[in-house]
Amino acid sequence: MPKAGIELQEWRNSLKQCCKCRLLPDGREINPSDSKQLLHALIHYEPKSNNGFRTGWATAMLDKIKEPKCKVELLEVSCQSGILAVMEAPNYRDTYQLTKGYITCDTDTDETGKRIRRLLQHIDVLPETVVFTNAVQCLPAARGNGFPPTSIQRRNCRGHLRRLLDLMRPKVVLAFGNEALKELHRLDPIAIDGRLLRLDEVTVSQLVGRCIMPWGGTCLVPLYHPGPLVVNNAFRKDGTPGTGRSESEQKQDINVISSLIQS
Repeated sequence: MPKAGIELQEWRNSLKQCCKCRLLPDGREINPSDSKQLLHALIHYEPKSNNGFRTGWATAMLDKIKEPKCKVELLEVSCQSGILAVMEAPNYRDTYQLTKGYITCDTDTDETGKRIRRLLQHIDVLPETVVFTNAVQCLPAARGNGFPPTSIQRRNCRGHLRRLLDLMRPKVVLAFGNEALKELHRLDPIAIDGRLLRLDEVTVSQLVGRCIMPWGGTCLVPLYHPGPLVVNNAFRKDGTPGTGRSESEQKQDINVISSLIQS
């Protein structure tokens, strides 16, 4: 059986067994029926079955009852391009909608996933040949109006991301958005012109579209997050540049890796 596929399958299985983000400060596992204990959880807990998913802790793509067993051959194909794409965290739809598809750039997924697919196709890369992951692997606990990862959750997941990098040894790592880029910087500090950057200097707006190498034995390419919020803020109402990035600009940014993946 293909070695890369077997190793990725083992990596996925190790994620399913991880329980760091559902432990009390004293190390005991949280009892979700105890509301006070549940406040300590760093990941989402669904109290009842939801659209075909089993009850319990939300581990995104890894926790679906009806998800077909991820075949070693499919995992092997995902390594073919040598690209590892890193996002921030799973979202609710990743986790609780069976129809979304368990690769995050499926044709039937959300606008973010569809745009990633178009960006990859722009450089003649099949999304099925790319390994996708997140800086954190489980759906963060709901806080306020969203599911923001905490610093402890990022730290708990850091070893998983490190192991994936070591297993894959990718030609290129794509960091989509500031949170993914900063987490990769925490793993291996980014240096520009021989100077290590401070964390506050590690922003996509400053580093977008650069091939940062050597970085962790490979090439790191910071890219804007392809979500609607970023794209919709590419221009202000008066037509002047905004804080986001249009899809056409994002296609220009990702062009930088074409020569790398062909070598």
